[in-house]
Amino acid sequence: MKGSLLRLYCAFKFQVAFYADINKPFMKNKVFLATVVIIAIAASTSQSQNTDQGVMASRTSSVSFVAPELRIETKDSIAAYELFRSEAHIRMAQYEKSIDEFSARLAQEKPKVQNKNYPKVVALEKKDAKLRIKIESYKPENGGEWITFKNATTAAIDTFGEEVARLKIKD
Repeated sequence: MKGSLLRLYCAFKFQVAFYADINKPFMKNKVFLATVVIIAIAASTSQSQNTDQGVMASRTSSVSFVAPELRIETKDSIAAYELFRSEAHIRMAQYEKSIDEFSARLAQEKPKVQNKNYPKVVALEKKDAKLRIKIESYKPENGGEWITFKNATTAAIDTFGEEVARLKIKD
């Protein structure tokens, strides 16, 4: 308790001495200069913050300037995806028709031949379903991803078509 009273008394004495010294003309100039320096520092700090905000605003405006181009690219990739999807469905329908014809021919064969060749049909139908799901589940958002997806899917469809073309009934 005694220490805190001593600190309080010293703080009060310092404040009284400080205010008493301000009344001197030379001290008034120092206080005025100190105030001006503090205000200048505060102004320069806020100006640098405003400059940072200006940089961010310019970055934002440049992003909004580029954004229409990105939107156009996205729209182009969406349109390209839609075209690719319709062409892929046409090709897949042709392959599915070939598989169905093979199944019809296989149904007329002996049970032993059917059992031997039926797993091929099942495997191709599974691949067909996986490719259709892959095509339908793609979300066209990025141009670079779209090209990679298109190339990989086109190669998979081509491979699937070759497998369907090699379908032959083996005894």
